Order: sequence, then C-alpha cells, then structure tokens
Amino acid sequence: MRHCISSLVPALLLLLLAAPSALPAESGGFGVGVILGAPTGLSCKAWIGPHRAIAGAASWTTSGGEHSLYLHSDLLRQNHHALHLDPAWLDWHYGVGIAIRFKEETEMGLRIPVGLDYSLTSIPMELFVEIVPVMLLTPDSSFDIDGGIGLRIFF
Repeated sequence: MRHCISSLVPALLLLLLAAPSALPAESGGFGVGVILGAPTGLSCKAWIGPHRAIAGAASWTTSGGEHSLYLHSDLLRQNHHALHLDPAWLDWHYGVGIAIRFKEETEMGLRIPVGLDYSLTSIPMELFVEIVPVMLLTPDSSFDIDGGIGLRIFF
C-alpha cells in the first residue's frame, strides 16, 4: 500500500500544478462537480490546452463493513463540436488514465475513458457522460467497465 501511495502523490501534484495554468475552453479553465455511477463522488477537470484536459474523481465508502478510497486521473483529448443535435453541439473526449482503490488489498488499473460533453452557454457548466473500460492490474489482472454521468462548474 505504501508503494501505491508514493506513486499516487506525483499524479495528484501534477493535477494540482496544472490547475492554475489551465487554459480556458468553452466553459472555463478549472471545473469541480459530481459524478454518478462507477465511481460516485467528486469530479474535477483542468484544461491544459485547447484540446487537452486532465480529469479526475474521488469517492469513498464507509458503510457495510467496507472502507475504501477510490481515485482516478485521466489525460483527455477533447474534440469540440463533434456531434450536432439541433440546436446543441456535443463535444466528445477519449483518453487514458489510472485508477486506484485503497482498501485491504489495493487495486490499481488502467482506464480508457470515452465520453460526450455538453457545455452550457448561459452559465459555466459542463454536463458529461462516459464509459470506461478498465484493465485491473493489481491484486489480480481482470477487466471491468466503469461509467458515469455528471456535471462540473467552471471557474
């Protein structure tokens, strides 16, 4: 577990360092909100270029005898105005990331998120939906599919 925490610290520092220098996109530079699904918890996104962003989420479980903390971070490629649904335009994203669940046996996996984003024009808010194939690497190799819907408010 100590090894997983030591590898997680640089990833979180990278996200925190990228947030202040994030470039504004359609909704703004840095967004915070919620995600519902797998995981259900807090979500954030920081723009690091006109078509690139870093997104992450955190969730926790403290009921039913299970205590765990889940974190993920993804590097995303954004395609603006990719899908037209009159009168709205949807953006879509894809990328690669890592997920870690801290519990009795720490789980770590490789994520490949694919999703759609809709940015509101009247307020700096983004709605999103994504599906994420996950290749679990520890403690045993296996395959899983995560997904969620959510929203983020940008600053």
